[in-house]
Amino acid sequence: MEFSLIDSQLKIESEKKEILIWNGTCMLDTMLIEVPWEYEKGGFLLYASLHAWKLIFQFQIEGYSCAYIGDSSSELSTDILDFLGDLDILFLSWVDEVKWILGKIDPRLVVVFDASPKDLESVFPGITWVHKWKLRESDFSLEKTNYIFLQTEISQ
Repeated sequence: MEFSLIDSQLKIESEKKEILIWNGTCMLDTMLIEVPWEYEKGGFLLYASLHAWKLIFQFQIEGYSCAYIGDSSSELSTDILDFLGDLDILFLSWVDEVKWILGKIDPRLVVVFDASPKDLESVFPGITWVHKWKLRESDFSLEKTNYIFLQTEISQ
C-alpha cells in the first residue's frame, strides 16, 4: 500500500485499487461516495457513515482496518466509535484535537495530510514531511502510535 498527497488529495493505492480523499469526500476507483452506505467495487468494501453532517469512511486495505475522519468539530459518539472499531490506520486532515481523538481511538498508525506545517510543528516537534510513503510492517508498533506526515506535492 502506498500513500501520496497531490494537490491536497490523499491517494491510497493498493493492488490495482485506488482511493482518493479530499475535503471530506471519497472516491473508490471511479465511484464517488456521497451518501452513507456500504459500497463494494471490484471486491473492495468501504463503509460511509454520517457524523455531524459529514461523512466518515471505514475500509479494509491489504488486511488493515482503516478510517478517515474529516472533521473534529464535534465529539465522537459511541455509535461512531463502534462503527470505526479497532483501527490499524487512521487518516486525518486536521490536527486541532489530535490528542483528544487519539484518547478515544487507538490506531497503530496515523497518517496526517493537508494540515498546516506550523500547526503540526507545535504538536509534533521535529517531524519529517514526505510526499509519498510506501507502507512497511515496521511502521506499526505495539507500544505506541506511529505517525506519517504527508505534504502536498503540486502536480505539473
